[in-house]
Amino acid sequence: MSNTRFLEALGGEEEIAITVKGRRTGRRYTTPVSFGVDAGKVYLLPTRGSNNNWYRNILVNPAMRVKVGNRTFDVRAKALTDRASVERVMDLIAAKYGKDYLERWYSVFDAAVEVAP
Repeated sequence: MSNTRFLEALGGEEEIAITVKGRRTGRRYTTPVSFGVDAGKVYLLPTRGSNNNWYRNILVNPAMRVKVGNRTFDVRAKALTDRASVERVMDLIAAKYGKDYLERWYSVFDAAVEVAP
């Protein structure tokens, strides 16, 4: 799958659904997430930072399935924990959804995720 097809599918979408494999149970579970796109890359910001279960799961198994509308993509997640990267993703989310959205739904800002096909 090309990165171009993945990025095209995201165009106009407000939210995606990610499916990750549980680090202890091995079961898969799905959750909706907001996302930002910058320079051809897709970024996620866990609402509770490194405390989010889905984030802790991708640290053990970075394989992730992303559902965009009626299309599904298998991607790899890369954890970002350096302050500059996390702040850049925060800025992407605030620019897309508004600063109020960021302040309302997000409480910990110590981790972000880059996803790529």
